[in-house]
Amino acid sequence: MECERASGNRHVAEFRDVYARVYREPPYGEDAAAADAFAEQLAEHAAGPGLAVTTVRDGGGAGRRSAR
Repeated sequence: MECERASGNRHVAEFRDVYARVYREPPYGEDAAAADAFAEQLAEHAAGPGLAVTTVRDGGGAGRRSAR
């Protein structure tokens, strides 16, 4: 397992993809525009003072687990 603390908008595209995969399903039904808006907002917040984006990975990219 790998834990990484990033600042700025690092990994924003990965978080956008995870958001899209999770929230496209019912009951949410979010579309690509909602995922894009999430990514924009995350990048803005991550660029500000006092917020750090932390990722924890177990195998593949964000939101994907490795086969065990």
